[in-house]
Amino acid sequence: MSKEKRDAAAKLLSAKHWMDCLERPGLVTDARTALAQTPDGPVIVTTIPFNHWLHGDKVGDDLWQEGQRLRFSSRAPWVVLHHEPPADTAVGGPSGDPELFYKIREYRPNFVVSGHIHGQPYKGGFADQLDETWCFNPGYPVIGRALQSKIPNHIVLDLAARTATWHAIPNVGRAPIIKQIRLT
Repeated sequence: MSKEKRDAAAKLLSAKHWMDCLERPGLVTDARTALAQTPDGPVIVTTIPFNHWLHGDKVGDDLWQEGQRLRFSSRAPWVVLHHEPPADTAVGGPSGDPELFYKIREYRPNFVVSGHIHGQPYKGGFADQLDETWCFNPGYPVIGRALQSKIPNHIVLDLAARTATWHAIPNVGRAPIIKQIRLT
């Protein structure tokens, strides 16, 4: 086994979580808030871990606070990645996370991107605005359709053009779904 492979294996075995092994400049992994440099300028990225409540939510609160601090100091747009979408929105419906709804109102990030409630974008929508925050959920088609697709549902967020474009596999029919909204 090469030294590089041994080092990679050692890093994986010593990590608290496998995602920690992916950490490198420009990539913000789980349970972190960082200022990421993109070709169009800096963006703050906060990744709330799926199991944040196991830590008494201290981890989640610290990440939200760091994101807010970075936004005030850098004035960069702030994107929060969260497992579940907020409740009572088009992207989360009644099954979304009610706590996230209130976190968004308290901290006011520019964007929140979630998943988990796979069918909601087909019923409610892929985007919704909660106060000044745009919330997104790319969704997931019925399993038979998902297995046939080479590219998963995704949303292209173009900050320069101020647009969000949903690219999705339809549950019925052949034509892909492409919807674009203007971010106000």
